[in-house]
Amino acid sequence: MQIQNPKSEIQNRLSYVLIEVLVAAAILAILVAGVLTVFERAMVSTRQLYEAEVAASAAQSAIEGLRATPFERLPSGKDVALPVDEDVANALNTPRCLATIEDYVPGQRGLKKVTVALRWRSRVKYDREEHEVALTTLVAQR
Repeated sequence: MQIQNPKSEIQNRLSYVLIEVLVAAAILAILVAGVLTVFERAMVSTRQLYEAEVAASAAQSAIEGLRATPFERLPSGKDVALPVDEDVANALNTPRCLATIEDYVPGQRGLKKVTVALRWRSRVKYDREEHEVALTTLVAQR
């Protein structure tokens, strides 16, 4: 008959409990990291959508401003710089608003094709590409 030491049996059980707790903590850490990755991607997508919405709204405002300009005073040419609203400048990283204004039918006066492009660099950490929203409309002489 063998007599077991009660202390060693308790230490054995405690060792197993410690290992189980460490394994459970490691599994929990992996799950939390996965959830945080999903949240980060959602935040990045939300920011990109917000920037695109701000840019589209600013481009639409620029087109409306050009449509309100008398036909004779519309500037002509490619990449005509337009002012950027302060709120847009605060929302987007280095925004530039450019317009291309040309005769819709070459040689014919009275109808112009106006394209407004708003370009910016994203404020999202991993996205350093230049983005663009471009809108086109026709402006007729009244």
